[in-house]
Amino acid sequence: MNLLSQEPSIPDHNPITGLLLMGGQSRRMGRDKADIFWQGERLWQRQYRLLSTVSDPVWRSVRHGVQPQPGLVVDASPFPGPVPSLIQALRTMPGTWLLVVAVDLPRIDQTLLTALVAARSHHGVTITMSAGDAQPLLSIWHRTIAAALPSSEHLVGMSMHSLLTRVPTSYYHLPPDRAHLLVNVNTPEELEAARR
Repeated sequence: MNLLSQEPSIPDHNPITGLLLMGGQSRRMGRDKADIFWQGERLWQRQYRLLSTVSDPVWRSVRHGVQPQPGLVVDASPFPGPVPSLIQALRTMPGTWLLVVAVDLPRIDQTLLTALVAARSHHGVTITMSAGDAQPLLSIWHRTIAAALPSSEHLVGMSMHSLLTRVPTSYYHLPPDRAHLLVNVNTPEELEAARR
């Protein structure tokens, strides 16, 4: 089970909890993607700021070995993938919805997050899609999904694709002229291309 240090409870009028996924190993990048500077901010700070405009609280999913503290979902084992952290956040969040954002999507903006929130479907997950390509790490999840899934220890190593076969799924289709917002950066070459 992942470790979550809870923040003070949030009033019911704040139905959306943000989850910033930043616990990956960044092997292909060669350094922690979360700490890369993008337009004057570290990527994790930028994504946290954007999430804060549409959700409260915002939690950060971080890798195994990080000291637990308020607002962190800490991987209970090395290399578990994003699924256990996501499900743990669903099971413990104060709100009804979990807005999930990966740290390596540097071009997303507040307009996109607001549109995704508005497009959410009842009792399922809504995933951002552009030109036929889905980005499940930019999505919004209803808390009832967690009750239909196995315990966290059985989710270690499960792929996002496998998880999505178990839950009701719908899509927010990004307009073609905004498809560039879904560019993610996994290598130094992709990072430089995104900056251009």
